[in-house]
Order: sequence, then structure tokens, then C-alpha cells
Amino acid sequence: MRLTRRSLLGAAASASALPRASHAFAQQAPRVPLITDTIARPVGAAPKPPYLVPTLDPVFGTEITRISDDPGNIMSNIPNGIWGQCVRHHYSLDQAWNADQSLLYLDSNSDPDNLPLAGVTGVSAHAGHPKSYLFLDGQTYQPKFHQPPPGGGNCDIRWHVSEPALMYYVHDTEFGVWNPINNTTQVIRRFSNHSHLLFGRYKGIQSRDGYCFIFQGRNYNGLECIFAYDISTGVKFPDIVSNFNFAQISPLGNYILAVNGNDDTLVYDLKGALAQSWTAPLAGAGSPSHADIVVDDKGDEVMFGVGKVNYAGSLVKRRIADGAYTRLTVASPPNYGQHCSARNTLLSGWGFASAPDNGANYPLYAEMVIAVKLDGSEVIQLCHSRATNIQNNYYSTAAASPSPTGDRVIFASNWGDPNGSGRPVQVYVCDLRGGAGLLI
Repeated sequence: MRLTRRSLLGAAASASALPRASHAFAQQAPRVPLITDTIARPVGAAPKPPYLVPTLDPVFGTEITRISDDPGNIMSNIPNGIWGQCVRHHYSLDQAWNADQSLLYLDSNSDPDNLPLAGVTGVSAHAGHPKSYLFLDGQTYQPKFHQPPPGGGNCDIRWHVSEPALMYYVHDTEFGVWNPINNTTQVIRRFSNHSHLLFGRYKGIQSRDGYCFIFQGRNYNGLECIFAYDISTGVKFPDIVSNFNFAQISPLGNYILAVNGNDDTLVYDLKGALAQSWTAPLAGAGSPSHADIVVDDKGDEVMFGVGKVNYAGSLVKRRIADGAYTRLTVASPPNYGQHCSARNTLLSGWGFASAPDNGANYPLYAEMVIAVKLDGSEVIQLCHSRATNIQNNYYSTAAASPSPTGDRVIFASNWGDPNGSGRPVQVYVCDLRGGAGLLI
């Protein structure tokens, strides 16, 4: 099946009708002023917000809503639904909301690591049901329905950029469109000479116009490879054979970025010609880390992420065309980012990030969700995530990700981990449309 640009955009009215958030950070009295200074604000004690009860962050005044209930509690609207002990969205690079923000999907309702939860007994309280792909109302966060992934396990999905009811999926050799509401699929293409395909191995995102995708898997010789595919023309670009950790495609569809376990990055054009090599021992190799790719305020495609090598963990952007860096957060007080996201596709000029607690040596932005202006002129402290990760457990990280309009941010948290088990991990939304925060 070949999808044309006309057919992809034909039913995009609901998405295009969303307000564009070009002035999202304007303030209006009597709103609580947004905090843009560089004063470190330690995480203080605060009670966990009740399920679905909006609560003000005690430091920043922004509205926080916990959108998953406690482990073992009955889940409304879902037959036999039980909340698990590790409930979260997929990742910072994966949009949780659909195109018109009427639906929100959660990737996990069970604990992949099966960690013990202090004071809780019974399998149902730990495992949760359903285990994955739970869809909530995008505004009220009430559970709406559950669907198993197309083709069963090891399926990778992404929301369609303009059609609210649709998601793209890839499962082994099959790439298609899935309607999770009625669980129907339409195959776009079967890559018969490949297998084990994923969207950039779980971190791949389509180009901003929704036409170009990045795939990662194995070729007919069983070798690890990546390749791009344009659904508007039906063109599959050549395989790039190498054992990368993951790959991404740039928002304008100009470049493929392939990253290894040390964050070393190779930049290719779609045909596989090497354009940039950000690898050791070159200066600046190994960063940005945990990065998203975005068009910045100057119209350049950049990686927005953590500058581990030359910038001591501060947030940076790196221009894909030539590798030039711009520091986005201050050198002092020291700060260390973790996950970066630019999924705010309708809000230009900004990125979002969540930071861990890296100890007394990195006091600024510790355990915070922040908004970062991509020209380096401003950082806004939005809320404390309280995602404490003393177990060095991946699923305990916040991995904050904004909505398309950038006026809400989803993140995961164990809320200070009071019992020391790392669990439960639950999912929260920082809503910036209310008494403090962003305006559209």
C-alpha cells in the first residue's frame, strides 16, 4: 500500500485546528510567575497527589495530576482491569497524546523488572491487568479501553501525526496503520528481505511531516541494519549495515542519526552517505546524550540533549549539518540532565527535559521537569518530578515528554520512593494551562 501526501492530510482538520502555541510562555496576571532563575531548589517533602485530583506543586505552583491509581486497585471502564506497580508512558521521544489530544496511551501497566513492592502481597497487585497499551481520555485521564498490539508482542507503535484515531505500527516485517479504537489494521508494506524490525529500535520517530520513517532490524543475511522509508513515494532507501543501539530520522527528513552504546553518533543522508562522525577521539564525541531531534529557532535541524563530554552534563543543542554546539543551560550552578524531548511539535523554539538527582555536585534542576528555550536564553522550572532512582532502575526515571502543544508534560515517578523499593512507579501530568504556567 502506498500512501500519498494528499491521503495523509485529507482528514487532518482536527489536528490542524489545534491552537498553535507560539506564545505559550506569555504570562498573564494573576498567574503565579514562572521561575526562570538559576537558584537550586531542593526537593522537599510533599504528599503524593490523590488519583485524578489536581494538586499544586508546593514550590512552583503548577498543577500536577496523578493519572494512574495505586497497585491492586480496580481500573474503571476496563474489564478485569487492575492497576499494576509500574505504570508509565513509553519514553521521552514517543508522543503519549494523539494528534488532537483526545487520547493518551500508556505503554506499561506491569513491572518488567518484577521488583518487590514493600507492604504489598498478591500477584494481581504486582502484575496489573492489562499489562500494556492502555488508552486514557486525553483530557480527563479516565481509562477508556485496552487493545493488544498488532501481531502480539515485540510490536512498536507511534501516533499518526494528523489522524487522531490512527497509529503506525511495525511488527517483524510488517509496517502498517492501526486503529486501536476498533483494532483494525491496514498494511502499508511488508519488508520481505528484513526481519525483527522496529522504529529505530524503540527510539525512532517519523519526520515532522509524518512521511519518512526509520527502521532498524536485520537484513536477509541476518546482519543488523537501519534504513529509511518514505510512505508518500513508496521509496525504501538503502540499508546501512552496522550494529547500532538505535537510530533516528531528522524532523525535516534530511538525515539519519545512528547512535551506539557510548552515545557516539554517525550522521548519514537517507542514501547512506556519511555526513558527520561524532565519535572518539574527536572533541565533543559522545554527546548529546538522551537527545531528541528538532528544528530550532534558526530553522536548523539540531540534536537537543545532554552534553556529557564537553559540557559536564548541561543541556546543549548540536547542529546536525556541521556538529556545532550551543550551550542551553548554565555552567554554574552545575546541572546534569537525563532525558530530553521535543515532542511539542506545535510549539516551536522550545524543548523539555527531566533531570535526576545526581547529588550535591549538581544542585540545579535536580529531580525537576524543565522547559528550555532553544536559543539558550531561558530555562523554566516547571515542577519537581520526585523520580528517585536509588536502584539505578530504568523504569524509575521520569522521562518527561510534552504534549504536541507543549502545555502539558507527562512523566513517571515513584514519588520519592518512601519505602526504598523503587516502586510503585506511577504516571503524572504537569498541566501548564491553569493558575500558573504556560498560556496558549
